[in-house]
Parts: sequence; C-alpha cells; structure tokens
Amino acid sequence: MPQASQMADTDTALAAAATPHILTEPLNSSNTADGQGQHCGTGDNVTIESKIHYNRVYTVCRFPAEILEYIFSSAITDQPSAKPSSASLEHGDSLPLLALVTHVCSHWRAICLKAPRLWTGISDHLPTKWRLEFMRRSGSAPLRIRLRSSIPKALQEEILSHLHHVEVLHLVRLESRACHFIERIWALSAPVLTELHLGFDYFFPSHSPFAWPTSNCDFAPRLQVLRIYSAAGEYTLPCLGAAETLTRFDADLKLDLSKVLQSLRRHSQITFFRSSVIDSAAGVHGAPHPSLITEPAIIFLPQLRTLFIRLKSDSFSDRLAFLRHVKAPSLRRLMMKPLYEEDLDGWHVPVQVDAIGSRLNLVKLFTPHLLTMRDNIGPLRSFSLTMNSGDGIDFVGSVDLTPPRVETEYCDSEYRDIGRQEEERLPQLFLRTNWNKTEPASNTARFLKTACHSWPLSDVRVLLVDSLGVPFSANEWRAIFGAQFSQVTELHFFDTLPSPSLLQACTPGGLPTSPDVHESQMVPFLFPLLKKIVIDCSNGLSLPMNETVKQHVFAAIMVLAINRMEGNSPVAFEIHGCQGLQLPTAWLRDVAEVSVLEGRFM
Repeated sequence: MPQASQMADTDTALAAAATPHILTEPLNSSNTADGQGQHCGTGDNVTIESKIHYNRVYTVCRFPAEILEYIFSSAITDQPSAKPSSASLEHGDSLPLLALVTHVCSHWRAICLKAPRLWTGISDHLPTKWRLEFMRRSGSAPLRIRLRSSIPKALQEEILSHLHHVEVLHLVRLESRACHFIERIWALSAPVLTELHLGFDYFFPSHSPFAWPTSNCDFAPRLQVLRIYSAAGEYTLPCLGAAETLTRFDADLKLDLSKVLQSLRRHSQITFFRSSVIDSAAGVHGAPHPSLITEPAIIFLPQLRTLFIRLKSDSFSDRLAFLRHVKAPSLRRLMMKPLYEEDLDGWHVPVQVDAIGSRLNLVKLFTPHLLTMRDNIGPLRSFSLTMNSGDGIDFVGSVDLTPPRVETEYCDSEYRDIGRQEEERLPQLFLRTNWNKTEPASNTARFLKTACHSWPLSDVRVLLVDSLGVPFSANEWRAIFGAQFSQVTELHFFDTLPSPSLLQACTPGGLPTSPDVHESQMVPFLFPLLKKIVIDCSNGLSLPMNETVKQHVFAAIMVLAINRMEGNSPVAFEIHGCQGLQLPTAWLRDVAEVSVLEGRFM
C-alpha cells in the first residue's frame, strides 16, 4: 500500500502539533529590550535580533485571514520545496513551502487548510507524493498543472479525475507510453481549461502517435492558448476545430489550406498563428477546393500580430498567394518558409533560370501578390537585398517580414521564440539573387531595377544590403533605386563593407576626400532622409584592417556627416565585427551618435 503510506506521510506533515502553539504578544520581562533597544537582564541566551523578528511575526499574525491568504498565495506559488527544520519529520524528506507555513502556528495552518486556491499550483517543484496531496486539497478551485518530467500512473489518474477544474495544463517531455493518457484527455471535458501545452520528447514516423479529436470545441470551450510541439517534427492533423476564444495557435502540425482558412475565419480574435500548410495550390490557382467555395475572399484578422507559415507547394507563386486570403492590419511579423528543413535556405525555381527574361517574369509573378499583401497587411517598411556571385544564375526569393537575424529554436524541449523582442521591428521584404560573373552586371541591374520599380516599396524606411558582390556604378545604383526609395532613413550592410559606388550615389558630386565636409557643400541624391548607417561584418575578425577597409568606413561616415550638415538633424553610425579598427576622432566629429562594437557576431 505505497500510495496509502504516502497519504499518511503528508497527513502527518500537516497535522497539528501535540501542544497547539499560537504566537502571542511578548511580555516585557528580563529577556526583552528596554526603551533604548538595549538588552536587559540575563536570563536565557536570546538575542535582540530574534526578539525583533518575533515581534514582526506576531504583527503579521494579527492580519485578517483574507490578507494572510493573499500573502501566502503570492509568496509560495510554484516555489521549490525546502528541508524541514522539525526533528519529528523523517530525516532527508522535503516539504513544500506551503506545508512549512502550516507549521508556523495553528492560525496559519487553519488558513492554509481552509483555502483551496493555495493548493492549485502543481509543478515539478513538488515531490511526487505532494502533487497528489495538492490536488486532493484543491477542492474545486482552478488547477494550474505544469509538469516536465514523466507522469506516473497514479498521477495520470488524479489529473483525469480533476480535469473538470483544470485551468492550465502544461505537459512536456511526454513519452510514448503517455499516448493513451492523452487520448483519454480528449475524451473528457475541460470546461475551464484556457491553456493547453503538449510536448512530445520522442521520435515517431510522420503519422501522429495518437488519435486526434474531431473537434476541440466540446473538449475545451474556453481554450485560449493551444501549443503542440514534438522533437519528431510535424504531424498531419486531420481536422482543426477549437474554441472561438482561441487567441494563440502554435503547433507543429500539417494542415490543409482550407482548414487553415476555416480556422482563421472562425478565430478572428487570434493574435499568434504558427503551423505548416500543405496542398496550398488547391483552391488558390488551380481548381476550386470544395471546402473553399464557402470561404470569403478575404479573412479579416484585426488582432493578428504574428503569422508563421511553412508551405509545401509545387507552384512558386502559390507561396505568396496564401497572403491574398488574409487581411491583418496589425501584423508585425510574417514568416513564410519552405516546409522541410533542407529547403530553409530558400525556394528554388523548379526550372533552371538561364536568361534575364526568365528572371523578369519571376519578378512579375511577385508583383500582384505584393500589391495585395500591401493592401491586406499594410506597407512594407524594410527591404533586404542580397546578391551573391556564383557559377550559375539562380533566383532565390522569399518573403520574410522579420529582421534577417531573427530565428526560432527549441530550448529545453519547449518551443521558444528568441526573436520575441523583435516583434516591434519594421516589416521587411527579403530578396536574394545570385550573379554569375560570366554575365554582364547590367543584366542583374536590369532585374533588380524591375523588382524595385514594380514592387510596392515606396514606404520602405530601412534598406538592408547583404553580401553585395555585383560591381555596380553610382549611376546604376541611382537607376535601380531612384525616387522609389526616397523615404529611406537607415542603410544596413550585413556581411559586406559599404559599397563606395552606392555611397557615391548618395552624393551626386562625388564623395569628399577630406574629413572637412564643410568644404564640400553637396546635397545627397539617393536617400535624402538618411540618418543612420550600420556595418555588421559577421566574419569581421578575419578582415584585415588595411587602408581599403578604412576607406569604406570613411566613405560611410562622410555621407552621414554631409546629411547632418544639410538637414541639421542628428545622425548615427554603428559598426560591428571589425576588431582592431581604429577610427580617427576627426572623422566622427560631425556624427552625433557613434557605436563601435568590436568582435560582435550577429
């Protein structure tokens, strides 16, 4: 009877002492302090500090029971266990802090035992036998269960018996033997459940390890947060039905496009949506999908701020066509990636692109989707341009409206968004193309010019240039960007030094050769509102700090100095990853804000 023995142990730990002890107001005896706070008399070996502490405890004990209950609830929620000081308890055992509070006095013990809400926090901080005791004493108060370790059979049965008043249920690192337990959860009702997190820390084939419910509406009508993840990757979900109160859907599940659209339409208050979408071509450009006939052309999601979709489709344009169904004016983060990990570097065109005309056609495929996206989710405020030199001519395009360094990862078996602090960043459009050194640079310039002039980029504020390897002249840069980018205020260079020709395009008379910019009197041509330049070299430690590097940096600073002189407004300059670079003070005298971070890797 091990379970009965455990219950007896916990009852003993909570039982009253043989002689009830209630703290009373201390008397002014020979062992107390006088009016000057000095120790009086001899008596027992008692210190002034202990008597002051004793008086404070007495003062707390006089608080009304409601206030003490609130204090206990705020102070001991999900706190770790502590070793008991009472010699009467079994040596080496551990007690939750709430159990220790019941040993202070009979008044505190009565408050704790009569307040079920104090026993509602079930976590790994509690020893196994105390998890059962807490559930038994919680009464009908809403339970918050957060467990990362394996769940014994007895604890599983206790959770199922109390599921009707479970408010938060986090079960991670679930093993294969827990599948039947999860299926039994689906079969019951959780009328007060608002958060459900399930994490599977084992590997299975692509099929789901257990049977999914046909609908979550009856199971948890008040569900607000649904998070399901697994170390094995995505599982196919045959259907998706959740409560209308759902605000966050974060799951490693493969969903048919029609089910995604149905779910988003039903949950107009949703703020976060992450999943994988399959069969995205059906019902978008191909034959109408039967379940899409009744779907509206546009689904309005006024609260949606994060949309993370991984797509699988044979059609390149279908990946952007998904955005035509969603109108989210509050969206701050939009991430669209290929479904499989090996494709995360980009979406390659199925047919090898070997002519400038083919690349121009691809640009034209983007245009209507980007126009719709601008109307649906607002203007694009950031544009990222990557041009690499390679042996072939490939076009790799993706839409990623997050900063380029923001990624997601799994940490401690729990999905964590390490870029959450970046949610307020400006949206960006990311374009990447490879340039074959055997072809004229003018072909690539023509391709980029078509994209920059046909896409809706007039609201771009941040221009990011990454791995710039194409030798454009200043006139070619002016033709590529033109007046379309007149609102740019920040220019970022990632993994590359500033292009002198691009910087020269900002000053039509040419860059000055002297640090005394007051002698140059030149008005910027490109980016007249430019206020900040950032140089971020991830491999900066390998860059030789020679005169060539200094000239690149000097040219960037000169552009900022000229802009400050002309606009009479503060400008900023940041450089990361160029360890050992020393900038003369004379270069920076006309730059209001300078940040030189050596050896920093982004």
